[in-house]
Amino acid sequence: MRYTGMAIIDTAISGRKRTPGERGNALEGTYLSGQRRKTGEPFGLDIPKWLADELLSLPGKHFFWDGKEEPRLVVGHYEKALHSIFFVAKVRMTPHKFRHYFITQQLAAGGSAGEVADMVGTSESEIRKTYKHWVTEGRERVR
Repeated sequence: MRYTGMAIIDTAISGRKRTPGERGNALEGTYLSGQRRKTGEPFGLDIPKWLADELLSLPGKHFFWDGKEEPRLVVGHYEKALHSIFFVAKVRMTPHKFRHYFITQQLAAGGSAGEVADMVGTSESEIRKTYKHWVTEGRERVR
């Protein structure tokens, strides 16, 4: 989630390359794409090669899910595990903050609201509304 900006449910159900006509989030090379489960919005972005290699080394069709259990139950398992890690580490954190961190990093690096919205599968207006203090495009034109 830290390197993709994906919501926990989208991360949990991601997997290997799709077959023609198959739906779902999939990794092809270093390009991760799919549709957000919450909104249906498409997303797509390149991830670091080392991360793609690690994911592809995992067994099974999906990286973090056996495909049998309901996705929302899988999310519950991962949220519980992550909250335990955060508690032991004495860090005030939620899994969703990884998404916020990724988005702010992309905007701080100069990514446009539209580019970042496409990467994470949300609307440009939502990026502008939620991260308005990080959106820098156009500031030079209005000074």
